Amino acid sequence: MRRGLAGLCLLAVSLPQLALAQPVQEPVADVRPGAPEAVSDGEASDAPIDVVVTAAPTATDPDDVTPAVFALGRERLDVPGATLASSLATVPGVQVQRSGGDADVALARVRGGRSAQTPLFLAGIRLDDELTGAIDLSTLPPAMLHRATVYRGHAPRAGDALGIGGAIWLEPRLPRGREATVTAGAGSFGRRELRAGLTYGGPELAVTAAGGFRRGRGDFSFIDDGGTRFDESDDVERRRLNADHETFDGWSMLRWSGKRHRVIALVHGLRRDAGAPGLQLPGAREARIRLERALGAVAADVVCAEGWCQLHASSSLVQTSYRLQDPRAELGAREGASNQSQGARQRVRLVLRPLEQLSVGAGFTYYQSRLSVSEVSSRRQLLRPQLDLGWSPHEQVDITAIAALPCHDLRGALEEPEGGFCSVLAPVGRVGLRYRPHEAVAVFGNAGRYVRVPTLGERFGVSPAVRGNPDLVEERGWSTEVGVSSQGGVGAWSWWGQLVGFGIWSDDLIAYRRASVGAVRPYNVGSARSLGLEVAGGVGWRRWVALELALTALDPRDVTPDRQLEADLLPFTARWVAVPGLTLRTPSWPKLGLEEARLTSRFRYQASRVADPAGLITLPEQTLWSVGGALSFVGEVELGLELTNLLDQRTVDFIGYPLPGRAFFLRSAARW
Repeated sequence: MRRGLAGLCLLAVSLPQLALAQPVQEPVADVRPGAPEAVSDGEASDAPIDVVVTAAPTATDPDDVTPAVFALGRERLDVPGATLASSLATVPGVQVQRSGGDADVALARVRGGRSAQTPLFLAGIRLDDELTGAIDLSTLPPAMLHRATVYRGHAPRAGDALGIGGAIWLEPRLPRGREATVTAGAGSFGRRELRAGLTYGGPELAVTAAGGFRRGRGDFSFIDDGGTRFDESDDVERRRLNADHETFDGWSMLRWSGKRHRVIALVHGLRRDAGAPGLQLPGAREARIRLERALGAVAADVVCAEGWCQLHASSSLVQTSYRLQDPRAELGAREGASNQSQGARQRVRLVLRPLEQLSVGAGFTYYQSRLSVSEVSSRRQLLRPQLDLGWSPHEQVDITAIAALPCHDLRGALEEPEGGFCSVLAPVGRVGLRYRPHEAVAVFGNAGRYVRVPTLGERFGVSPAVRGNPDLVEERGWSTEVGVSSQGGVGAWSWWGQLVGFGIWSDDLIAYRRASVGAVRPYNVGSARSLGLEVAGGVGWRRWVALELALTALDPRDVTPDRQLEADLLPFTARWVAVPGLTLRTPSWPKLGLEEARLTSRFRYQASRVADPAGLITLPEQTLWSVGGALSFVGEVELGLELTNLLDQRTVDFIGYPLPGRAFFLRSAARW
């Protein structure tokens, strides 16, 4: 532990980085004369974007500036060999649960909550499924994204959910004009990647189609301790078996915009075939997994009256299927396992501005889903009316208020209705305030009450290894945060910073425990509370040098009054995470045809975590250091190299799967 902290302090001084990931309370553009404006709504223009601080996410919710947010720009997302999970892991307050290599399941947790408590939106369309209440981040290619905004504690007004874990808002890249792209890459452990995209259209109408192929062996080495963790004499280095994967995905988007309307249509398909290695004692050699997903959605924003009335409507359909083939019962399912989920969501929201300083929103969401596990089905229906308000009584003060009354109905195939349609009626809400005593300083705070109803997978089961519990009740909790942010610039220098303290109190928290050999089952844990502090800041000189440091301190505790265990730390949550780094750029060299050279170094320290309620099993601390570089040439050609886990640290994730050691990924991209 002392060596890890010493290394952290050393690298915090020598290798900090401002990786163009800023909190977006207020935009601060490059102070140089003639610097172009940032392009909003994820749209690219012919002019290069040259800003120090990411512009405010106008495509998300410009009327809600009170929550603590953190934005990742395209440069931080589109890194050679990176996944969306590895990019989000550098955001303060976010911890990612991985189960192996880059194509294995990866879920995001915010402020110590579970992934099911953090809804994820793409272009305003919610993507969570009914298996776990979350989406596997490894299935979303970062190359298609323009920006990722993390609302760390409170979802925005524009969303249709209020969760204890905030929300993740992804904005797709929607270029203007005509564009074709081809990207190819290769790296360690047999990784290969090929992507291509084509955009055709103009400022009003554009169509984008993109697809990709990714494969890898996933055969990185790990230390097999033979089940005797404290006896190193029998430790053997082995290679991960049956961890190959092959993924195909396709995306098609249409944008139609005018003075009074904006329509986005999205179609997506994905198929992944992969081995299921299991725990490496003894491991699985023939178990296979197939994952398929199809998504269709359309969203429209219409100005019904210039300046005071706007209408939003969206409709989406998501279908996900999962099949496990286990002919030798290596994972305890000789007959295999299969499940399929479908979800349809419709939403309408009207925003009125009776006064310039006041906006009032009224929305209605209807959601219907079905989950089939081994031919046994269950279903959910949701009706969610919402009222929200944004008021600026003074140019320095902003107030937000949201109230919703979700009505849930969850039922298994053999269950009869009880008590009418609303089996769970759960009022929720949030109040937020921001005060700006100075144009470069903002103080903000939020308080809210939230309810999360168990997913169908939690109530009725996902597979023979992950069973359901129909007696689960909904989680209920309170969440508060208070913070201060500042950003600005003087001459060629710019800076930003954010300090946030938060507290979360939950009752009937849903967790998992072993039900029998080879099977787990969810249960309501009682009462829990998490207190934390998030610090993020950076400084930049023009666009040539940028530094950053993000630090998260968290104290998650089980505070159930009649608990039997003396240990009270909540499992699988690190109490300290720090991410410093450095970005260096060079000016253009016309004689060499080089527009820019970029070098990035990022260091991530994560403290140890307990893996069981009794605190008897501890997952070791992680010290991950990555270095990357890119060369951008005239003619929109780029070469990039990323080296990850340079210290070759060997560790495991929360369920015992080994994580990769040192690796590299090389990529070339062309755009014309």
